[in-house]
Order: sequence, then structure tokens, then C-alpha cells
Amino acid sequence: MHACVCVFQVTAADCSEIVSACAQSAVMLAVCHVLRYDPAVRKIKELIGCGAIGDVVHIQHLEPVGFYHFAHSFVRGNWRNEEESSFSLLAKSCHDLDLIHHWAGGRR
Repeated sequence: MHACVCVFQVTAADCSEIVSACAQSAVMLAVCHVLRYDPAVRKIKELIGCGAIGDVVHIQHLEPVGFYHFAHSFVRGNWRNEEESSFSLLAKSCHDLDLIHHWAGGRR
């Protein structure tokens, strides 16, 4: 079994290329947002879903990216250039964005 963690593509063409490569190589491709299965996350989803905390109209979430990590990875590191990688919010916080979407139930 082969695993590749956080190979995130931004364009539809790049995603299609990954799908094709996996299909040609008979490799399973999966998107895994594992935080959805954390007991605390599941409890929050349950409380929102049953209306125990009222109607959610706003979710405020903090992803504390330390200055040293940001400077190392997003200023001088692998994610320094959007032409070569994704922007920092997507690269660092894709799981956080998934949680917010999960909790909100896809509402817009």
C-alpha cells in the first residue's frame, strides 16, 4: 500500500491528472478529512444538528500558525510561491475549512 499525504492541487486539470495517474497505476485515491471522526468534532456536529445550541449563524475558528512556521514554510519554504504550490490558507488550513463546512452542513 502506498500513501501520499497532503498532495493538494488547486486546478481542475491538476486534479484530473492525479485521478488519471492513480487509475492507470491501479492506486486508490482518497480524500481523508480525519478530523471529522474526532470525538469532540462529532459532538459539536451532534449539538448543532439537534439544535441544542440554537441556530448557528457564525463560526469563528482559529488556526494558530506560528510566525516561525509561516516564515519557514510560506515565505522561504516549499509553499512560498502560488505558481509552485497552493496559497497558505488552502495548504495549511484545508482540514479546518472542511470542519467549518462539515459543521455548517453545507449551508451557504
